[in-house]
Amino acid sequence: FRKDVRKKINLNMQKRHTIRKLKIARYYLEYIIVKFIFWVFGFAKIKKASNLCALIAKPVVRLICKINGRHAKAIENLTLCFPEKTCLQKEQIMDKFYENVGRFVGEYITQNQMDEKWFAENVELINPEILDENFKTGFFGITGHFGNWELLHKYLAIKGERLNIIYRRQNNEFIEKAFIDS
Repeated sequence: FRKDVRKKINLNMQKRHTIRKLKIARYYLEYIIVKFIFWVFGFAKIKKASNLCALIAKPVVRLICKINGRHAKAIENLTLCFPEKTCLQKEQIMDKFYENVGRFVGEYITQNQMDEKWFAENVELINPEILDENFKTGFFGITGHFGNWELLHKYLAIKGERLNIIYRRQNNEFIEKAFIDS
């Protein structure tokens, strides 16, 4: 290679190395925040953790989404789906979404408190006979991120069902480990 080409390659490698270090630092900071949230809300009862996290998430997640552009994209998508809705109505939908993110976090943190009684009082399973029938024969199920979809595995474990889960790993390897260990 020519000298100028080698220099350019070296600068690109240094830049990639710096970006990787910054990404690791960001991931570790996110991990510390997540662990702190788990520690603080882990002492609360399920309903209290859900309500408090919803209250906190509404302004915090809204701010994060406004900064990273996801709020504008979500409003754009709502406009495509619901052209008849006013700006205020779309903002109200987004507020409910941000609250739901908080509720999910609060429930996820406190899921070890969930038992059969809690599920009976708080979760409506529509057509449970379909699930029961499929567990008799075995099946491959696919689910999306609807509501607190992660409660499904907890519910099935309480019922004594065997379950294997295939999922996409978190980008943040620190948080991935924390979720696996929880």
